Amino acid sequence: AMSQDEALARADIVVAGVPAKGFVIDSSRLKPGVLAINFSQQQNFSSGAEERGVFVPAIGKVTIAMLERNVIRLHADWAKGPEMAAEEMAAERARPALRHALCVFV
Repeated sequence: AMSQDEALARADIVVAGVPAKGFVIDSSRLKPGVLAINFSQQQNFSSGAEERGVFVPAIGKVTIAMLERNVIRLHADWAKGPEMAAEEMAAERARPALRHALCVFV
């Protein structure tokens, strides 16, 4: 198994979303050129993350809502089994305009 230090040194993208003030990733352990995204209301990266690569210090409420929706959909698809999920994905690809309209209005 890989340690946290090894994973951080190799990762191109690091997403942190721990809702605790005591959880902080030492930004000096991040790989140069990393994309670091703070997904929590608490700051999960120490200062200096922006110097390691691209740093997104916070995301908005709409982004959070869309990500939560996608997690719920992912779970629902997983519960249906791979055959049903594949059929629904094919049907979704056939309606690209509707998919984009839903994203705009949500």
